[in-house]
Amino acid sequence: MAEPVQSFQFQPGPAWGRNNWTLDGGFLTRNGELFSNLDTIEGAGFSEAAGRQKPSAWLELKFASGCHRIACNMPYGDENHAAFMQLATAILDALAERDPDMRVSIGGGVLRWLFFWRGPKRLSASAARDLVARRLAVDHEPASAEPGNQHPEQDEGQGTAR
Repeated sequence: MAEPVQSFQFQPGPAWGRNNWTLDGGFLTRNGELFSNLDTIEGAGFSEAAGRQKPSAWLELKFASGCHRIACNMPYGDENHAAFMQLATAILDALAERDPDMRVSIGGGVLRWLFFWRGPKRLSASAARDLVARRLAVDHEPASAEPGNQHPEQDEGQGTAR
């Protein structure tokens, strides 16, 4: 059965234009040009990092000749970040279908904390896909207690010491 064509559009960062990614029959294209043939991918890695509310997430596709990185530096909850996570999930899904035993390294940011007892993990492509899909489901920053990230309860003391 033929794989469905999947398309994803996102702006990878504030200073970059939008990219149109297409996953079609084992070929990944960016803006109409071949980015990679999924059958030639030997491994992958997914990582996240966050600093000063500027998250960065990336998927590395590893080949015999090197690797290609797909990244997004947009805020959590932004439609561009969500589209990137959907693309990463779709690529990992396609890799899991092709090679269920392919190892995918997971590390960085939130994911690093999930595995801090044992360091970065190497998961099967299907387990990595499931993990990235779960991250997509909670793709937002923690809610603030007050508008404007103000927490007045932290400013209130217990009164004067007697």
